[in-house]
Amino acid sequence: MTGFLKRHWPLLGIALIMGVALFYLAGPSDELPEKIVERDLSGEEGFTLQDIHYSQDNPDEGIRWDLRAKEARITKDRKVISFRDFRLKLKSGNRPSIEIEGGRGEYDKDSGRINLWDNLKGRTENGYRITTDHVQYQQGTACLKTDSTVRITGPAFSVEGKGLYIDLKREFLSLHAGVTTIVKSEGFTL
Repeated sequence: MTGFLKRHWPLLGIALIMGVALFYLAGPSDELPEKIVERDLSGEEGFTLQDIHYSQDNPDEGIRWDLRAKEARITKDRKVISFRDFRLKLKSGNRPSIEIEGGRGEYDKDSGRINLWDNLKGRTENGYRITTDHVQYQQGTACLKTDSTVRITGPAFSVEGKGLYIDLKREFLSLHAGVTTIVKSEGFTL
């Protein structure tokens, strides 16, 4: 018996490892961690992930964004990511970052567009808060825009209007129509 074990111990070791691996893979699926890919049974192609973190960094442009979401659905060709209950952080160089959270969004890799919807709440590192119901981020230009009603409040002013354009690289902001602005006395002098 010892001669058999000495000659065949590598094969027995491999068989033991394969047996343990098959035991864990064939076990009940509800014992697997939640971060494992779950198949979407809705009939559409693709797959769904839970608790995701996705980052995009473009050092040449000085742009970085980080997405965290409770759930993300990725198409089979991996070109479109739909997500829900998210937090998106946009950072351009050494300028203040903007963090936006909301109900749902979609990232199209081919166009570089991120569309965000549903009760959006944003905040900047320098103390401003932004609320709207839809915003689009264009990765190539590092611009945020919307045609929806927007409200921005902060240390120096509050502004409300329809339509917003923010160029993160140049730190440029404009509202398009129906703008009402309140300048706070400590932030404004003549």
